[in-house]
Amino acid sequence: METGPPRAPTRHTIDAAFLSQLMTPASIGNDALAYLIKTYQRAHQCGGDDFMVYIKKQCVSYTSLVLLQPGSFSGGAAATSPGEGARRMLDLLKGEGTLTLPSTFFGELVAHMKGLDLPAYPSAATNGGVVQAFFVGHKEAVVPLLIDATLKTNLVENYSWTFRVTSELLAHAPLAHVICESQYWLPTQSSARSIEHETLFGPLLRLSCIPETTHDPQTGRPINLRHPVGQACFGECSRRSKEDVDMEVGNVRLFLQGAQSQMVEILKRALKDSWMQERVFQWIAAVLTHNAIRTKEGYQFGFLAMKSSSHGFLFNLLAVLLKLCKPFADPEHPKSLWHKIDATWLVSKHRLNLSEETKTCHENDKDNQEGGAAHSGGGTDEIVVSETFGTISEFFFLAVRTLHVLSLDRMVKDSIKISRELQTLNQHVYHSVDGGEEREHLEGELARTLERKLCLDVVMQDQNLIEDMLMLARLCGRFLLRQGDAPKDVLPLPDTPPAIFKATPEFVVECPVAILKTVAALAPPVLETLGRDSLDDFVAFLMAYASAPQYIKNPYLRGKLLEVMSLLIPKGKEQGFEFGGGNLATLFQEHAIAKKSLVSTLIQFYVDIEIMGREFDGGGGMFYSKFTYRHYMAELLMYVTKFEPYVTSLEQVVAAPPEEFLRFF
Repeated sequence: METGPPRAPTRHTIDAAFLSQLMTPASIGNDALAYLIKTYQRAHQCGGDDFMVYIKKQCVSYTSLVLLQPGSFSGGAAATSPGEGARRMLDLLKGEGTLTLPSTFFGELVAHMKGLDLPAYPSAATNGGVVQAFFVGHKEAVVPLLIDATLKTNLVENYSWTFRVTSELLAHAPLAHVICESQYWLPTQSSARSIEHETLFGPLLRLSCIPETTHDPQTGRPINLRHPVGQACFGECSRRSKEDVDMEVGNVRLFLQGAQSQMVEILKRALKDSWMQERVFQWIAAVLTHNAIRTKEGYQFGFLAMKSSSHGFLFNLLAVLLKLCKPFADPEHPKSLWHKIDATWLVSKHRLNLSEETKTCHENDKDNQEGGAAHSGGGTDEIVVSETFGTISEFFFLAVRTLHVLSLDRMVKDSIKISRELQTLNQHVYHSVDGGEEREHLEGELARTLERKLCLDVVMQDQNLIEDMLMLARLCGRFLLRQGDAPKDVLPLPDTPPAIFKATPEFVVECPVAILKTVAALAPPVLETLGRDSLDDFVAFLMAYASAPQYIKNPYLRGKLLEVMSLLIPKGKEQGFEFGGGNLATLFQEHAIAKKSLVSTLIQFYVDIEIMGREFDGGGGMFYSKFTYRHYMAELLMYVTKFEPYVTSLEQVVAAPPEEFLRFF
């Protein structure tokens, strides 16, 4: 610390040496902060005797003054503005310069600041004190500077440091509590956009490559925006080989998966603390509440889209929640951890108020919405709502709700639409005059459309995400069969649905439907390679509720279940299949439930969609949907009646009392 003859170490001589150096800036290179950190590092390396411990303690103490009250020292300590200390601390936490923080330094600094009382700062006993002021107290504090820096980072730049710093900030309880009580966790007047752009987790989950769509404020016309990642990585892909393009897509996907994995690690550490766990779940619930507008009809056609979170943000949230579901998602796990999912979460208003969501049994909605308990049709069963819920229930239902809010079907339609636009543009380019202005314009449009498609493919063709979604779909199907009191053989279900099933929102039933439709549309070979156990579970779920109008009152929802059944018919390469059907090839021939009930269910549904559908078609728009569902029914009937068990089943339906079959005709 000093030159010259050595002096016997005492606390007095140590303090004198510190003051001497700090009050003569030239002797420490006019950088008091670097001097203190390096001194701490040397003391740390020298061992743990009392004097070394004292030196480290004084380094931490003086560092807090250097950061908070630079005017206490002449020149050398000086931060030139209130935010300079915060910027230097952020750079140190970033850990990419020549000066780095010793491993124990930051924790000791936070602990020291927690008990510090300084003039012009809040008292340590109230409002978070110095910790609050330095880390979240103003726009140039550490946390807002971190948020701003993350917003300026994109997926293919160096983003790892932002996750590393966030993890470090939340690793220290006094600081984590201050952050979670601040506007940088959840703003007082929060919105979907403010949570994404102005909170600690928002910009981290925003790291994606999915391009957004905005709207012209005067005409309302949609405007497709180009994503910076797409421009940087895919801007010239129309002129590159398929191998190069596939490699580029794979590279960007690796960056995306890395960001998601780092977010999972942050949440795992945060969730170990019960107080912090509650704040994390509150944050996710706020995101989903503000994005409920995405589930409304007409969302994509107006200004509502500008009020919701970005697609990339919600896809990342879904991917993270799916990974957190993995430890309990396997229905074959010997401990059956998924049995701990508490269905009363859906009616508790504990995390989300789902009382306005359409329920599977519509006539009991009022009962379902009356706080605390819901009753069955007979009035004897009562739902006893749990007072607390474990992380398994939280993860599961938040993941299911995120999937619903994301509106996968719209994303799939966008992807298919862009693919068709690419085909059309390619044809126009082929037929245009080489070297002409029209050719140049078309090639530019083709390049931008391909860029948009590749950005979507990075996310929606991610095999890890697809596998995790299928895992959730299977778990959700098993869960719903359990809630419906399905017997071991699945069918028939009890005549009266349990009260808890009546209180279940339709979107929970739609979860496996949406996932299977997405996979069938974007990655058909994945269906071929699914394990037989998974396929059996899917068919059991689909058949159970497609054939149970007392459980699923909405015939259009039952129609979706049968639509998914038709997607399990093995097809050829012209439909995107690559393995001759794989395990799908014998699925219908061997599945006992399908052989027993599919034909009668299809015929009954054909009648129901005509008669009952009128009750669910307020504006007449659903009139045309029944023809779509009947198309899928025809596909199923034509396929399965190739096999003897289904022909026999059809003969039994015809031989039964003729009224229903005549109505079918």
